[in-house]
Amino acid sequence: MVLSCLWVAPWLEELFFRACLQESLLRRWADVGTAHARRQGMVNLGVALLFGCAHAVARDLWTGVAVVVPALGFGLLYQKSRRVAPVAVLHGLCNVPWLLLQLRPLI
Repeated sequence: MVLSCLWVAPWLEELFFRACLQESLLRRWADVGTAHARRQGMVNLGVALLFGCAHAVARDLWTGVAVVVPALGFGLLYQKSRRVAPVAVLHGLCNVPWLLLQLRPLI
């Protein structure tokens, strides 16, 4: 569970949501023309909302809502760096408090 929460899930999720989905949308829609900064923001918001929906389906509604704000940060970091590694590491670090809450009954 620890390895999955802190390493596997963040990498898989960020490879899909940032490297595939966000990158594709940025290349096709937001990196060209005027007002590209606003379009980049819209892409980030859309991907963050999809990220939240995926977590709502996998967990529950409130988890889905709670992950949207961090997902906006992940998207912004990806948008600036265009690299998955720093985003996946940040995502894993953000999972630490959730993991501790899950392990609390076992401690």
